[in-house]
Amino acid sequence: MIAIQTPRRCPRCGQTKIAELDFHRKGLGYASYCRPCVTLCQAEWRAGNRERTNMTARRSYEKNPDAKRRYAKENKEKFNTAKRERTRRRYEEQRLTNPDLPIRFRNGTAKLNE
Repeated sequence: MIAIQTPRRCPRCGQTKIAELDFHRKGLGYASYCRPCVTLCQAEWRAGNRERTNMTARRSYEKNPDAKRRYAKENKEKFNTAKRERTRRRYEEQRLTNPDLPIRFRNGTAKLNE
């Protein structure tokens, strides 16, 4: 199977990226901005409209206060996987950035003993 790789330029960051990988689908084509730029735009908007964002979140919580708890319960494996990955990444960063640790800790081969 041959994968089509359409180059597309993001007007915000100016980089040319692969449309199938870096742009959201929109209708029959792709969105104008790449995924990282969309994330930044949304974060900037939320920061500038903090009160409106909080009010919307409050309203949503009042309508369904148990939604987050129910979602977490239904998707427990997804949450556990994400937590394991975050923990692994954190220890990996510590291991690489702290040369004072003994070699066995930096290599991840330490064993527990009495």
